[in-house]
Amino acid sequence: MEEKLTGNELEMLYAAADYRRAEIVMNQYFVSTTDEK
Repeated sequence: MEEKLTGNELEMLYAAADYRRAEIVMNQYFVSTTDEK
């Protein structure tokens, strides 16, 4: 089963992945610097 994604959909997918990755990195950074939780 193969789905064809448009350029727009692919861009949105990559943007979401980048955002998620940045979010994870930020969370790790803040957790390691603030020692709370």
